[in-house]
Amino acid sequence: MNSFIKRSSVFLLLLCSGCGHQPERATISSPLSMDRTSELVMNSSQFTSGEWPSREWWEIFNDAQLSHLIHTAIQNNPGLKKVEAKLLFAEQEAKKVRASLFPHVGADYAENWQYFSKNGFVRDFYPVPSGITLPSSVNQIDLTLSFFYEFDFWGKNRKMYRAALGLAKAELAERIQAELSISTLVAFAYFELQTHREQLRLYQDSLHSWEKTSTLINEQNAAGVAGTISVLDASREIFLARQNVSEAEKNCQIDQYVLKALLAKSPDENLEITASPATFAGQIPLPENLGADLLARRADLMAMIWRAEAASEEIGVAKTDFYPNINLTALAGVESLQFPTLFSWSSRTGALQPAIHLPIFTAGKLKANLSSKIAKFNEAVQSYNEGLLEATKEVATELSTLYSLYERLEMQSSIIDTRSQKQLLSHMRFTSGIDNYERFLGAHQELISEELSKVTLENYRLLSIVRLIKSLGGGYHREETPSIIGGR
Repeated sequence: MNSFIKRSSVFLLLLCSGCGHQPERATISSPLSMDRTSELVMNSSQFTSGEWPSREWWEIFNDAQLSHLIHTAIQNNPGLKKVEAKLLFAEQEAKKVRASLFPHVGADYAENWQYFSKNGFVRDFYPVPSGITLPSSVNQIDLTLSFFYEFDFWGKNRKMYRAALGLAKAELAERIQAELSISTLVAFAYFELQTHREQLRLYQDSLHSWEKTSTLINEQNAAGVAGTISVLDASREIFLARQNVSEAEKNCQIDQYVLKALLAKSPDENLEITASPATFAGQIPLPENLGADLLARRADLMAMIWRAEAASEEIGVAKTDFYPNINLTALAGVESLQFPTLFSWSSRTGALQPAIHLPIFTAGKLKANLSSKIAKFNEAVQSYNEGLLEATKEVATELSTLYSLYERLEMQSSIIDTRSQKQLLSHMRFTSGIDNYERFLGAHQELISEELSKVTLENYRLLSIVRLIKSLGGGYHREETPSIIGGR
């Protein structure tokens, strides 16, 4: 048998030497540098050197309501449970593939009782010598122990197991990424709700102010001091203010619907959330070596690279299809027509079935299969390369956005200070009888307008901080990386 295997292997290698050119395998991108971007934003006082985000990254906002909402969503969200089911499926599939690495042993018991007709083939067709009577029935008992093993000379089964294991690890990374996505969506909806509530408060204040202004103008018009145009302009401003109030109320309602959906709650279910200012006063920690360490910190990138690793193993599996496949099947058992003699030595039976499969001509099937696996690997590698570019772009974009928003918020705060001073002076002039109340209300409207702008900028900044944390991996860390990273 050994000499036959050697001759078959030599013949197959000669046959495969003329298989033709195979597609080239894609190359994994190296880590991308982000040192210049990091150095630029670190000049801003809102950033500080620190660690990567933790798994409970939302604690940085010191908001108990937000923490409770995110924990509830992680426990109840059906989308996250669906991803967990996919992870369990991938893990069990890997265990199924691993079973091929071990021998398969089975036991079978069969009992066949049959009654023969007097006019049938057995009792009527064959002539029987006198003095011999054929039995009217027979009961055949068969007890067999089977053994099957595939010799994995070329590592095919081991490669299949590593590929399945890589897919399971990819599903694990995607489950963690799904948790990060759910938690960031909850934070987005929560900050949007608090922002819209603050806008609603300011719009209601603006409406109240315009209603006072309209009352004054109507009184002036009745006294012949103001014209009809001023009355119409005041009415228009009231309608616009009411539209803003209605829009803010609608936005608050939609934000609650979004939160309820993320928390797996009914739209009609009550959701108690206390209004609080949506701000962040602390410094944003920024880790070093952003580009070099980003792969180990991004679950989505790690999932892509694990899929590329699995595709690489599948290439190895496809190559082993060109080599001989050797199986060994063995059967041992006992067989008898009667129970008393079933376990006697004379009832023994057995079989040994070694088998060798050698592909000689497959009409290009094996070559096409190998080329398709290489193409699948190249697709996975380019998906990772694309994902790496997108990840670094996300980090750089949010860093630049936060850098700009911080400056704009500083300037907006200065503008609000000037508007506050103007309102204070207008009130002093009104109480002194220098200016009328209408001018004071105008200054108040200007302050409200600037405060609305600041609320919007604060919301943009909060959402950008959340996106930055997500782009930094949201606390994911995997020190183990696929061997494909090492250039295998």
